Amino acid sequence: MREPPSRRSAAWIAGAVLALGVSAAPAQIYKYKDAQGKWHFTDRPPAAVKQDAELVGQGARTSTAPVQGSLVERLGKAFTPGSPAEAASLAVVTVKTPIGNGSGFFVSSDGYLITNRHVVRPEETGQWRDATDRLEKAEADFRAADAVLTEHAQYLQAMREARGELEDEIKRSSSSSARSRLQRRQAQLEAEYAVRSKRYYDVKRNVDEKRCVFESVRSEFNRRGAATTLATNFTVVLKDQSKVQARLVGLSENADLALLKVDGYETPHLEVASAGEVIQGMKVYAVGSPLGMADAMTAGVVTRVRGDHIMTDARVLPGNSGGPLILEDGRVVGVNTLKIAPSIGAEGFGVAIPVGLAATEFPQIRGR
Repeated sequence: MREPPSRRSAAWIAGAVLALGVSAAPAQIYKYKDAQGKWHFTDRPPAAVKQDAELVGQGARTSTAPVQGSLVERLGKAFTPGSPAEAASLAVVTVKTPIGNGSGFFVSSDGYLITNRHVVRPEETGQWRDATDRLEKAEADFRAADAVLTEHAQYLQAMREARGELEDEIKRSSSSSARSRLQRRQAQLEAEYAVRSKRYYDVKRNVDEKRCVFESVRSEFNRRGAATTLATNFTVVLKDQSKVQARLVGLSENADLALLKVDGYETPHLEVASAGEVIQGMKVYAVGSPLGMADAMTAGVVTRVRGDHIMTDARVLPGNSGGPLILEDGRVVGVNTLKIAPSIGAEGFGVAIPVGLAATEFPQIRGR
């Protein structure tokens, strides 16, 4: 059995990353125009696109940033962990993006950190769907109100035509009694037109308000969506709530994984447990920033192990994505990725990607 590390041991917050690997996709941004002339931006090489695609950005690069200090020392002074699991939380961060937040964790002393691909490219996440739902609702409200306004406009047009026909009929009438009857109808029509006209302008004001809301939501969605699609730099929040900048280094083509790097600091990092150590019934902890709460931890057991995933009953909530699934001794076994439940808000299972897969996806952390 492994001897427990001392209370202030650096082994609690440091370790080696499994050194196996093959190449991963670099964080590149391509710009191309489709057949309809619409511009698209993508981080995947657009092999299926016939038009030429211009490479407009590349996140993977060698840093020459000077070392600015030790986050290990800073966080070690700020916190006195009471367990290896709590010590491991020093290496866990919140990753802030234009569309929302996720989690991540350091895997090397020189600032490499792992998160989910969908955290930094959240086109299919719940946060992205929520933003899309808000846009669709704002558009639906505007379209529905505009349809009502169109009906009122058509009715007023019909009344104006009826009013003109009635005026012509009054002019042609040779009988005073008939003319009097037609004039009474005319007065009724004018009164009804005045009421309908007021109603039309009330509806129009409502439509104008809903149009403003829709255009505002659409503008914000487009702005944040473009920023999310193109972002290669992210704010990372540490356990002490201080912030540093991380750059995008790699996006996995084969798994929901991304690699970021914080330059210029010595960073705390997690030791990786071997894949063979993870078995059903083991106690595990999911660490991250669920539901906007920074530095949170949930506990459970491993319920199922497969080659491409680890399932646990530890609660994995929105914001946990990209954070580590760790053992009681603080070593990381997986990257928390999603929750499986029968319905929204229901209890379910958390799913994590085995952390060893990250080492096979990203050569930058090979041998660390």
